[in-house]
Amino acid sequence: MADPIDLTLEYLRRLDGKLDDVRADLDEVRAALRSLEDRQLGVERSIGLVREDMSRRDRRSDALASRVKRIERRLELSEHPGR
Repeated sequence: MADPIDLTLEYLRRLDGKLDDVRADLDEVRAALRSLEDRQLGVERSIGLVREDMSRRDRRSDALASRVKRIERRLELSEHPGR
């Protein structure tokens, strides 16, 4: 019959090996999560830039529409003179 201490040591070694595998897997998961977080930050920055660009375009469009209306009024081209 095997010595109980030897069996216990063998089980502890196996558990230690499995724990090393779990730690390695956890390190991989952490690295993948960091990568995803970095990508998310990049996407959020891009969305912010797109929003700023859309806002600038809206302001330009509004300014151009005002100028066109003013020109139409001066040239009396507007269908509705009061507008």
